[in-house]
Amino acid sequence: MKLLVLCLLFGAVLALTRADPSEDKPKNEKVADPESVDETEQTDETEETELSEETEETELSEAEDEDGAGRAKRCVCRARRWCKYSGRRYVYFPYRYHWSQAQRYCLRFGASLASIHNSRDNHFLRLLAQKRLAWIGLFDAANERYWLWVNSGRYNYANWCRGQPNNYRRSEHCVFINWSSKKCWNDYRCSVRLPFICMKK
Repeated sequence: MKLLVLCLLFGAVLALTRADPSEDKPKNEKVADPESVDETEQTDETEETELSEETEETELSEAEDEDGAGRAKRCVCRARRWCKYSGRRYVYFPYRYHWSQAQRYCLRFGASLASIHNSRDNHFLRLLAQKRLAWIGLFDAANERYWLWVNSGRYNYANWCRGQPNNYRRSEHCVFINWSSKKCWNDYRCSVRLPFICMKK
């Protein structure tokens, strides 16, 4: 009888150790706390495992998705994967980085902060970021009111919020999307930590 009780206790302890929820978590699903991310604290190994190089290859036809909305929703569901849209690949990172840190993070993957050249791309990225604030690659730090894309793309489209860009206190040189209920663009201090969108061909 004692032997049976001991066997049952041993089995229960073994089952409890196997049921540890921390062991069920995939190793590459590590997500940093958005409020405390510091680029210098992350290792190269962590960065590479956080982003899958697998790309969603299936393109939606214009008939299925006239404004890019369906494609973006599909990408949001598959976190940290490159999402192919209009000949480029995009990924949204929820980590909060300064604008320059975000650009350096994108460069690690042969990418840059995203550029936007028409209303369809703007709508797509708005949804890809889940309608949350996100840095894009537009800045005027080199020359006030002379806006440039970090990837040298032509500045031929904008979706500024009313009264923007205003360079408040002469310190706003970087741009984020999804500001206010209008989900438009705003210039802001580059030192503020925000999520961001990377883009590559």
